[in-house]
Amino acid sequence: MSFASDGSPDIECLEDQDTVSVEVTLLMGTQQQIRESFSVRRHLEEYIKNSIKAYAVFISPKSFIDTKRYFNFIKKDGLEVRISEIDKFISGLESKITLNDASL
Repeated sequence: MSFASDGSPDIECLEDQDTVSVEVTLLMGTQQQIRESFSVRRHLEEYIKNSIKAYAVFISPKSFIDTKRYFNFIKKDGLEVRISEIDKFISGLESKITLNDASL
């Protein structure tokens, strides 16, 4: 098992004109929100600071309500985080052509 280095997204994808920060976690409940939400925000803010158009895809077994609320809250700052449960994301990848389409 390996982890992304400190300060880096788990996976970074370049697709068309977008940079996609993919964050994957097995955490659920309160720990999901506490340990993952703020780093997702930091990654997106770093892209914006460097004038890079980006959004994040957050993948977990089950999305915790506070995680959803936080990602909805940061939309006001122009930060887009798409939340997907693992099974839904995998089926989206199998039936879509782009990561953008699979994560909608």
